[in-house]
Amino acid sequence: MMPQFLQALLVYAVVALCTAYSLWRLLPAGLKRYAAAALISRFPRLKTYQRLQALVQQPSGCGSGCSSCGSNDSRPAQAVQEHKIELFRRR
Repeated sequence: MMPQFLQALLVYAVVALCTAYSLWRLLPAGLKRYAAAALISRFPRLKTYQRLQALVQQPSGCGSGCSSCGSNDSRPAQAVQEHKIELFRRR
């Protein structure tokens, strides 16, 4: 009976850890910063972790370091060229 209980407990722990990891990966940056700040204020020993400190101090908005847009390029944006399209009716 005891090995089945331990096996179930282990499975629940693995599922809980996987759920927490996937939620953390899918959270927006603002919620991650809020959660990291809450963790640091609740558990003072976490202040030594540089990854949490960097996450809390990360600026929001464009230029925050994510690679989802081109705003973190150091190169100036190239001018957009307009192309004129002419449509002709068939006769």
